[in-house]
Amino acid sequence: MASLLQENLFETRAQAPAPSKDFYQLIVTRKEVIFRWWKISLRSEFREAKPGELKESHEYFLDDPSLQIQIAVVFGANTLEHIFNLCRGNFDFLERLPDPLLLYIISFLELEDIARLSQVSHRFKMANSPVVWSALLFGTMRGSTRYLLPLPEAPPTWHILP
Repeated sequence: MASLLQENLFETRAQAPAPSKDFYQLIVTRKEVIFRWWKISLRSEFREAKPGELKESHEYFLDDPSLQIQIAVVFGANTLEHIFNLCRGNFDFLERLPDPLLLYIISFLELEDIARLSQVSHRFKMANSPVVWSALLFGTMRGSTRYLLPLPEAPPTWHILP
């Protein structure tokens, strides 16, 4: 499963909360957390400020409350919680599966489950892809033929009596 992990586990960028115009970047690799910032200001004391970068191992990041607070302020509490999970080794491997493998797994699901799965996360929106639904329509997915409805019969002909 470790081969499913890329070098960069997570990356995001954001602008600091108003009125600041500073930019921030957060990257979590397999071994470290990288926090970068760019000061954007018209004030004379920050005009000469250079971009900064802070690199910490996962263990040091988990013990650094000042960096954690700064990340929570800029990126939000949900992002901070996600970074905690990554640093602790709690990976969501289902999110990292390649599309063909995920489609193969989806092929074993029932229609209702496929519809629910597509509502779970952005990654599973591919369950709503034309590839999945055309496979369902043509019965090429495993176990899906029992859901196909027969073609409707011709509608009855109505005759109006005088």
